[in-house]
Amino acid sequence: MRRKGLVHEALFYAAGLVVYIIVAAACGLTLDEWTDTDTYFAASGLALFVLGLFLARRQGQLQGALADLETEEKINVLFGHAAGLRDDHRYDAGFTAVGDALACLKVVGFTTSETRGHYSSAARAALDQLETAVRERSPFTPEEIARLITATQRITELIERLPPSVRSDVETVKEAADRLLIALRNDPRRTTVALEGAPISIVSFMTALQDHVQAQLDFTRLNDADFRTRARVIRDPVALVGWFSPWYLDGEGNECDHLAEGAVPIPMVRPDGSPIPPPPSHAEDVARISRSMRMGRPGPILIGGYRPFGRDVVVVVDGNHRLRATLANGGPLSVVALILHGPDDPAILSDLAAV
Repeated sequence: MRRKGLVHEALFYAAGLVVYIIVAAACGLTLDEWTDTDTYFAASGLALFVLGLFLARRQGQLQGALADLETEEKINVLFGHAAGLRDDHRYDAGFTAVGDALACLKVVGFTTSETRGHYSSAARAALDQLETAVRERSPFTPEEIARLITATQRITELIERLPPSVRSDVETVKEAADRLLIALRNDPRRTTVALEGAPISIVSFMTALQDHVQAQLDFTRLNDADFRTRARVIRDPVALVGWFSPWYLDGEGNECDHLAEGAVPIPMVRPDGSPIPPPPSHAEDVARISRSMRMGRPGPILIGGYRPFGRDVVVVVDGNHRLRATLANGGPLSVVALILHGPDDPAILSDLAAV
């Protein structure tokens, strides 16, 4: 944008110079009437023209320098917001992070490509941490979520309006904002009542979960003809009997792949609803999320599951750490599960071979 502005500025003054030369040449055609005063004014006009061109260029450089300074200041703040969301669970940082990311976009076109790269890294880090907070802890009220959605939409709109050369430098910010919008729109605080028992389209299921599913689920096989998706709200841990994580132990209790001989999936709960601990490779992440949940506002969590037709089992394909962390904390359970009902075919979900 800065380069484009300078080009327009140069064209403007070039046109002015041409007009000035033409007028001066026309005046010069009547040499008998040309006086020393005319020469003085002509020279003065040319000097003022050159001075104006210089000052305009300096103004453009000053505008760019100020934009760089303002953006660099926000970059440090955005990294601080990311750390606050990640380490201290300061949920107010979510609002200021979105606001600062938005404010930078109003001047980012006047900055250098290098500054825009720094801004992209900082804004993406803050928005990604906010998305994690929404998915793992659901810390915001429906009113707060609505405000965040409005501000985040504004980020995507401003980026779409930027010139292509500028937009390419901040495209990753738009991608992070798009992911955040999906998480906000699917936040269980907004959808628990509306979703309970409701049919969900395959497109909605994929939009909500596809980027986060860790299980080997073949999304290319999904369609509305052979599958159906239902939302279920779970408040009793006993309802999770028959639910499994796609994590496996062999006959000696060691972690293994689902294709290993004798591999057994790890259930979520025992028959009485008491939680079963995660395997060592996942214990640290579960404990971290569990601590994070205790420090935040209690609220529902969103998970995804696959239930094969004709069998009373569910493989949790998204949200295993969140669900186990919630169970470990005890207290009231509020889980919104998007359950995909489909064929009992390991080619669709390879974990079905071991469950």
